[in-house]
Amino acid sequence: MNKTLILATEIVSLVKQLVKRGARPFTIKTITPVRMLVKSRANKLPYAGATWNKVSVINCMLNTDYAASVNRQLTREGKETSFTSEANWFDHTDTKSVVTNKDKTKSYLQLKIEKILSVEYRSDAGDVVTGEVFRESYADFLPLPPKENEKQGTEKPILTMTVGLPSIREFSVDDMSYVVEH
Repeated sequence: MNKTLILATEIVSLVKQLVKRGARPFTIKTITPVRMLVKSRANKLPYAGATWNKVSVINCMLNTDYAASVNRQLTREGKETSFTSEANWFDHTDTKSVVTNKDKTKSYLQLKIEKILSVEYRSDAGDVVTGEVFRESYADFLPLPPKENEKQGTEKPILTMTVGLPSIREFSVDDMSYVVEH
């Protein structure tokens, strides 16, 4: 599959064109800086190690309705379907997959996670480790993970990700592959 070069500033307009035709599969590769805690939760010693980036490749769905997805999952599980989304740190634009911060200065893609294909961590020193090894090695310096969407009331949680445009490196949709230039 050929890869098309796209500017980060063009992602939102491309996504807005794509979502006019409904939800669609979307594979994304992101590189996101890892925020380490200043001090260890275990012994309060300061973190003095390398800077790390998380590299993820994830199969997602573009242009989904989060509340409707949760209610469909509740139906599959034979439960009452009365889930509604709460207010968040972002605002939706005229499409479900593009959101902005409250002051409208930054855009993000909101995607429903289907399957995490790969996760690795890369340090500024050139080290590369798997997600499991990283989490075990640096557990005391990592923020606690969010609760598994317990407000949904589902046995199988509906997972979403809200990713900033600067983190997006590559994506594929509708038999097209894009490499993002920043």
